[in-house]
Amino acid sequence: HGYYETYKLALALYAGVRIGAPVDARLLSALLQKQNEEGGFVTLYDGTGRPLGDASTETTSLALLALPGRSWRCRTYSIEARLKTD
Repeated sequence: HGYYETYKLALALYAGVRIGAPVDARLLSALLQKQNEEGGFVTLYDGTGRPLGDASTETTSLALLALPGRSWRCRTYSIEARLKTD
């Protein structure tokens, strides 16, 4: 196998936020590393943490839910700006 699903990182972070646990910086960093240059979050990653495959609406949605209170800035543009222009 050797592949892992990004949505599980998002769910773990989301659950921690919802119960008021301190944010695990390693978990947050691992999730943010799965964001691609268009701003979406890829669905899979390998054992080294390298993102694999394409971004999906489902994975990106869960990742965004897991990041409350954060600036929704992507690497190249803001999601807010993208949503207003689409």
